[in-house]
Amino acid sequence: MAFIDRFEHTLDDRGRVAVPARYRPMFAEGVVLVRGSEGCIELYTPQDFRELSRPILRASSATKRGRRLKRGLYPNCRQDELDGQGRILLPASFRQWAGLDSTVIIVGRGDCLELWSPEYLEKEQIRVAEAYNEGLDDLESLE
Repeated sequence: MAFIDRFEHTLDDRGRVAVPARYRPMFAEGVVLVRGSEGCIELYTPQDFRELSRPILRASSATKRGRRLKRGLYPNCRQDELDGQGRILLPASFRQWAGLDSTVIIVGRGDCLELWSPEYLEKEQIRVAEAYNEGLDDLESLE
């Protein structure tokens, strides 16, 4: 099942946010939070995170490139579990990274959920619109 749709939630005073109810069963084994490269927080199931990180884990630690790839991903991740109300705790460093203070926009990206501040998401959506239209044109040329 792909992660789709858009949801608006609020951070509580302890830095927790609820995962949309329809997706909570998918995170029964836990959740992996990743600082996304565009300024969001990505939420992966443990299995999906293993698939995402497999090529980076295979990169040779004997090379500078391999070590830097691993340093770029693993220190910027956190494993967690949903609490009894289906919430996850977003560490202060993650909230600061993503510019989150009260309102959290949760969007499905197919392979994960992304948590955005409204301001960061608005800026990203401008870039997405351009890239999406170009990408659709590229898809048509493949058929």
